[in-house]
Amino acid sequence: IVRNPWDRVVSLFTWKSRNDPTLIPRKRYYHRLGFPFDEFGQTKKLFSEFVKNENEWETNDRFYIIDGELCVDFVIHYENLVDDIKEVCKRIGIKEIDLPHLKSGFRKGNHYSEYYDDESKKIVAERHKNDIRLFGYKFEKS
Repeated sequence: IVRNPWDRVVSLFTWKSRNDPTLIPRKRYYHRLGFPFDEFGQTKKLFSEFVKNENEWETNDRFYIIDGELCVDFVIHYENLVDDIKEVCKRIGIKEIDLPHLKSGFRKGNHYSEYYDDESKKIVAERHKNDIRLFGYKFEKS
């Protein structure tokens, strides 16, 4: 299964932040006194640090790429998950399955592009260069 790499990394960050307090913006004492609290601005900073930490995330290249080339018959695109799962079922001759809706609702309304600065955008593009090359993913603005 492939996914727009920039969206995938934001999703991973959001998922990990559920259980990692270091990835969640914290109000400071002065915010309780009435100073504005820019939660998303702080989230963007934490996200940028997350992207720059090379040990935090990896690509899925090992599942479908050998020597830089695609080595599978079919790739499910996350953006087309339901239809692509139906196609897999059809190809292998089994009854279509209904997918459960898991992990939805964790990311609040911001488009993935809003999380990135220029450096983090380039890091994701470099690390996911195979997904970009093989599947034509692009960084899209909201």
